[in-house]
Amino acid sequence: MHRWRQLGEDDDAPPRYREFREALTRACAKACAILVNAAMADAVGGIETRRVLRADGTLIVQTTPPNGRLALEMLARMSLDWRPVKAMAVSCSGPQAGQQKVMQAPASQSQA
Repeated sequence: MHRWRQLGEDDDAPPRYREFREALTRACAKACAILVNAAMADAVGGIETRRVLRADGTLIVQTTPPNGRLALEMLARMSLDWRPVKAMAVSCSGPQAGQQKVMQAPASQSQA
């Protein structure tokens, strides 16, 4: 397969190799689109996993929940302006341990 694809890359390649390379390129693009669509559907959730029609006529449909981890991973790869940040655990103790005001770090420090 790889040899035929490589043989079809030249402009003066025999038609069967060029056609094979073009067909392989189209198939790869179609497979990528299918995989991206499946990943997006998983990220959003709502994919039907079970449908039961009870004897009393009640229809029960179970669907998948949104996959937040996959959604964030896709967002990180698709958007150049967005980057994931790790959550930070903060604990307070002492006489003033109640609610504390949290301040955002200046832009120069948060980009580090």
